[in-house]
Formats: sequence, structure tokens, C-alpha cells
Amino acid sequence: QAIISTTEEQLQQHINRLQLACNEYNMRINIDKTEVMTFAREENTTNISIDNHLLNQVKDFTYLGSIFSANGRITNEIQHRCNKANQIIGQIAPILRCKH
Repeated sequence: QAIISTTEEQLQQHINRLQLACNEYNMRINIDKTEVMTFAREENTTNISIDNHLLNQVKDFTYLGSIFSANGRITNEIQHRCNKANQIIGQIAPILRCKH
């Protein structure tokens, strides 16, 4: 899942509400698997925490099979898709060469 906010304060509020809802149903957020990413032209550091544990901030994040980069560029996504296409072409090339 993804939580999207326009400010760091708003994101922390959303995380706090999620934490309260989880506590109410005896669930917990896996802090080791929860990451934060900001989209900005220049590198930006955020301090989002759960139960006083600072969440890891990442520069790239894969969501629903697409790669999102903090700098807003799509070069990593394009490279990823080209690599996948090359893998598929490599797998079907013998079939395409078959003369039967």
C-alpha cells in the first residue's frame, strides 16, 4: 500500500492514524518493510517515524510493477522495461527461428 501526502507533517499525521487503527485491531506495521520517499528536484530528507523509529528513506521505489524515482525521472523505469523486453525476446528467439 502507499500513503500519499503533500507535506511531511501531513504524512506523519496519516502514519499516526494508521498506527492507531492498527493498535485498535491488534495489528502492527512492519517497520523494517515500511519506507518513505519524497518527490523533489533536489534531494530532500524527511523524518517520518512509527513508535519513535525513524523510517528508511529511499530514492527508488517499485509500486505495482513500476519504478518511481525521488527525482521524478523515468530513466530507471525505462531501463527496467527494456531489460524485461530483452529477456522475453531472448526466450522467444528460438521459436521465431524455427523453420517447422
